[in-house]
Amino acid sequence: MTKDAGTIQHLFSGTCIDTPELGKLRIMLNTLLAVNELGRIVALVEGGGGNEGIQTYLTKMGDRAKEVTIHRLGSQEFLFPGLVDTHLHAPQYVFTGTGGDTPLLEWLEKYTFPQESRFKDLNHAQHVYERCVRRLLRNGTTTAAYFATMHVPATKVLADTMLRLGQRGWVGKVCMDANSPAFLRETHKEALEGTREIVSYIQSLDTPLLRPCVTPRFAISCADETLRSLGNLASTMSLPVQSHLSENKGECEAVRQLFPNHANYTDVYHETGLLGPSTVMAHCIHLSQEEKKVIKATGTGISHCPGSNFSLRSGILNVRSLLQQNIPVGLGTDVSGGYGTSIMGTMREAITASRLLHALSEERGEKETLESLTLEEVLYLATLGGAGIMGLAKEVGSFEVGKSLDVLRVNLGADLGGGDVAVDTFGQDGPREKLEKWVNLGDDRTLTHVWVSGKLVHTTLENEAGTRIKA
Repeated sequence: MTKDAGTIQHLFSGTCIDTPELGKLRIMLNTLLAVNELGRIVALVEGGGGNEGIQTYLTKMGDRAKEVTIHRLGSQEFLFPGLVDTHLHAPQYVFTGTGGDTPLLEWLEKYTFPQESRFKDLNHAQHVYERCVRRLLRNGTTTAAYFATMHVPATKVLADTMLRLGQRGWVGKVCMDANSPAFLRETHKEALEGTREIVSYIQSLDTPLLRPCVTPRFAISCADETLRSLGNLASTMSLPVQSHLSENKGECEAVRQLFPNHANYTDVYHETGLLGPSTVMAHCIHLSQEEKKVIKATGTGISHCPGSNFSLRSGILNVRSLLQQNIPVGLGTDVSGGYGTSIMGTMREAITASRLLHALSEERGEKETLESLTLEEVLYLATLGGAGIMGLAKEVGSFEVGKSLDVLRVNLGADLGGGDVAVDTFGQDGPREKLEKWVNLGDDRTLTHVWVSGKLVHTTLENEAGTRIKA
C-alpha cells in the first residue's frame, strides 16, 4: 500500500506488529515502511523489506533518495505503534510509587492536594513536568491525556514541555471551585477564565500535537453552575473533556448527596453537557446498567486504570462487559493513583484484573462467566483503542498509509552489558511469542527508539540515525 510519497526521510525494514481492530493481531514480516518529511507513513509493503525491495524503492525515488535514512531491524526487533495513556496527572508524578495506604478521598486530602498546591511555583512545575514527560516518552507513551493543576501558568509550562520534547496529547487545567481545600479552591469565574486562557494559549502554539481539554476534576469539586459552564464551553469550542466517574464507592455516595436532583453520578455529567464522543471518563468501576446505556448512547470513552483501581482499593472494572456493549475503552496509568508510569505495566494489570474477575465469577458459581481479556485485546486498548477515545484513531494507533509515524522500535536483544540482554528469547520463539514476552517481561530498556510524528523523541543509542544513503 503506497501513496504519493513527497520527500522520503526514513525507510524501515523488518517486522511490524499492530492491532488494526479489537482482538486482531497483525504481524507483518519483512516489511518496508516509508515515512516522508511530514512524519507520515507513505508506504507499507509486507514482504518488501529485503535489499531488493529497498533498492527498488530507492531507484524509483531517483535523486530524492540522497537523504533517506534506512533502519534495518534485526531478528530480535520489531516496530510497534506508540502507546496511548488516556488518563494521568502530571503534577502527581512527584510522588508516584508512594501513598498507596488510603482509599481515594483520604488519599486526595493526605497526598494529592498538598502536592498540587506546590505548582504555583513555576520552577517546581518545570522540574516535575520535564521529568514526567521524559519518563513517559522513555516508556513508549507517545500520546497522553494530562490533568495539570488549577494553576494557569504551570499548565502552560506543561504544554510547553510536551511541545519541546515532542509528545502528543491533551492538556487540561483542572477546575475546582467547590468542596476543595481553601489553598486549591478557585471561584467559578476563575475556573472558566483560566480554562479559556489555557485553550487560547495552546491553540496559539499552532501545533497538531497538542489539544486543550476541558477538565473538571470530578463532580465533587465543581459546583453545578461550573459544570454547566464547562459543558457549554466544550460544546461551543469543540473541545475534548476529561474527568473522573464512579471510581470509588465513597465518592459515589458523596456525589449522590451533593447532587440530589440528579438520577445518578453519570447523570450529573450528562445533564451538564459534559458527555459525548470527545469525552474520556476515567475509572467508571461502579456504573449501573442504566448509566452504561447513557455512556454508550453519548459515545463517551472510558479510561481503564487497573493499577490505580487496585492501589487505592477502588474496585475492579469489568472491561469485558463494556466491550460486549460496544463502549469504547482505552488504558490509563492514572499517575499517581497508579504506582507505575508505563502503559506496558497497565496492560499486565488489565489482564490480571480481568482474570481475577473471571476466577471470582467461577468461584461464585455464576452461570455466565465473562472471558478474560486477551493479549491482542489489551494491545489494542493500549494503542488504537486509546487513540480512538481521544479522537485520534485516524492519526495514530496502527500502521496505515497516511497516518503519523508514532512508533516504538522494540529490541528484546538490547545489550545490557555483561552478556545480558533486555529479554531472553530462544529458538522456538516466533514473532508472537516475542511480542508476548515483551508485554510480560519488557520495560524501557527494550525501547531503543521512540518516534512521534516522524521525529525521534527518545533513544538509548548514541548513533541513533540508522544508515544514511550517500549521494
